[in-house]
Amino acid sequence: MKLERTAIGAMGISAAAIDDVVGWILLALATALVTSGFDGWALLRQVVGVLGFFVLLQKLIGPWLRHIWRRSAAKTNGAGLSASYLVLLLVVLFGCCLISNRLGVFSIFGAFLLGVSLHQELGLVKAWRERFSEFVLVAMVPIFFTNTGLNTEIGSLKTVAAWWGCALVMLAAVAGKLGGCFIGARLTGQPTRDSACIAALMNTRALMALVAINIGLDLKLLSRELFTMLVIMALLTTAMTGPLLRRWLPGELRS
Repeated sequence: MKLERTAIGAMGISAAAIDDVVGWILLALATALVTSGFDGWALLRQVVGVLGFFVLLQKLIGPWLRHIWRRSAAKTNGAGLSASYLVLLLVVLFGCCLISNRLGVFSIFGAFLLGVSLHQELGLVKAWRERFSEFVLVAMVPIFFTNTGLNTEIGSLKTVAAWWGCALVMLAAVAGKLGGCFIGARLTGQPTRDSACIAALMNTRALMALVAINIGLDLKLLSRELFTMLVIMALLTTAMTGPLLRRWLPGELRS
């Protein structure tokens, strides 16, 4: 809807980024808690291990990769990711996934931490997106959604009580995020329509929620019925975004 250059779009993207970072950290903690068998000392060791791994990425591995990138970009006149650097980056990427897995946290958290340690190198970020964004959107994301769909059993909601439970999950999700973000925006002095648009942008669950509930299913924290309810909630809150924005956008942004 070409809102990324507007104040509403910028605020929505920024808030969502912070929200996702907090979500990743809480999800990692929940995973560590489960894999430690709810043993306090084991959990403490995992948390210390993850924090040490993050510091290592921030202070040593990240700067090293950024230094090599700058040398590689100088040789290629900024022509993008060279084959040799791409190999190095992928080896480090999968190594980070293995380390986070060994630490008792889901593998993709290692990839997330590596991305955080490299994000300030804008040329590398741009080159990575040019090389992989279309492939991820065209191939990897549909595969992930297909996998989620294969795990979703609408037929598991067999009773009226189950569908009432699904409605309560949806109500709690929308009230918590759309309602909460609207109130938060109003408290910071945003106009009513702008606050409603920010709330609509934040209400969408989309990919982050599906990642979280798939991990919850793998860890056996969610029953099949609750997993299905949360998938329905993620899809409906995502589908709501467009219509709500078109209804609530200020007049000067509708064109």
